[in-house]
Amino acid sequence: MHASSIACLLVYFLVFCSLWVCPLLHLCAYKACVGVAPGVVRIVLVFFRFSAVRVLHQCLRLLALALLATGAILRIYIYLQNRNLIIDEANVARNIYERGFEALLQPLSYYQYAPPTFLWITKLNSLIFGMGEWSLRLYPLLCGLAALVLFYKTLKELIPLKAIWYPVSLFVFCALFIRYSSELKQYMPDIFIALALIWTALKVDMNKFRPNGFILLWIVVGSLAIWSSMPSVFILAGVGGYYFWQHVVVQKQYNKLAHLALISIVWVGQFLLYYFLLLKEQANSDYLQNFHHYDFLFATPSKPEEWQHNWYVFSALMRQFEGIYPYVHDINTGFIIAGVIMLLRKARPLFFLLVAPVLGLCFAAAIDQYSLMPRVALFIIPVLILIISYGFAQFAYL
Repeated sequence: MHASSIACLLVYFLVFCSLWVCPLLHLCAYKACVGVAPGVVRIVLVFFRFSAVRVLHQCLRLLALALLATGAILRIYIYLQNRNLIIDEANVARNIYERGFEALLQPLSYYQYAPPTFLWITKLNSLIFGMGEWSLRLYPLLCGLAALVLFYKTLKELIPLKAIWYPVSLFVFCALFIRYSSELKQYMPDIFIALALIWTALKVDMNKFRPNGFILLWIVVGSLAIWSSMPSVFILAGVGGYYFWQHVVVQKQYNKLAHLALISIVWVGQFLLYYFLLLKEQANSDYLQNFHHYDFLFATPSKPEEWQHNWYVFSALMRQFEGIYPYVHDINTGFIIAGVIMLLRKARPLFFLLVAPVLGLCFAAAIDQYSLMPRVALFIIPVLILIISYGFAQFAYL
């Protein structure tokens, strides 16, 4: 049996244990004590809770850390194989080699696109370490390793530690995450920046910052994100919605609205500048429109085939981290539906932070402005896993 298949079976065995075995063991312990003095029952149950169940939960927390270490080792191992550049990587490398820093601010040649910050960092690495595969792929590798840490930290803000191991397993063994951690493309930095924005939003409390400090922080962070990762605008929309709902809608702090509006205006202004300088010509080219035609969505599906197409294109993003077993997709679909419902019911600000970027991406795909091709939309996959993690936590620890 393939190693990934064994890992998948192990993961779902542990899902079964966390969902059913622990509660059943606890119930059996209680039933066994029926008829015994209440004090003895209490002692037995307390002992049980702090032994078998506690040990299992501790093992699950350690499993999450072991998975992260495995993911880091795997990414470094693939990077050290020092594979030859594929054609897309070679074309990006040609732009970096042939241009100076200023010229990298212009649209790239050879039908390539990459954000300026990605190109500058890679150009600097090539000047310091030489023009080779290792130096060209160093920045994606570092982003891939940092993304592991950021994903874990973000999960700790959202769900209990004992439930973290499952979403970590999905993230660690996603084949595209492993691949693009050692490939000269901007997709892994996109993921790192998306997670960095979400984690920063969860950690930065608007009430604990002076207004000018909060505005300056998010103008700087948002600006860096826009020029480092084009799809970061979808995440920034979620960040704005998160703060708006939390402080303006829930806490009725209407004075915060002006601060958020100022930050948003700066973000939108920079994105428009970015779009007209670097993106417009390429985004509307016949070549790219035809190339990504299948990965757009029908804006107003009216036929079963159109609904089927939309679902297939969207669910292809989830299949990137689900392996070969079809029932895994059904399980994760259930978790993601539960996650969306529970976020909407119990944590409305988090709903905007996590679900709004997904909806924004689907809208952009419906108007043929952003492709849902898995590698292009790779930045949204960790967000989907975060939503799945929220649903999983609700099921596993009711």
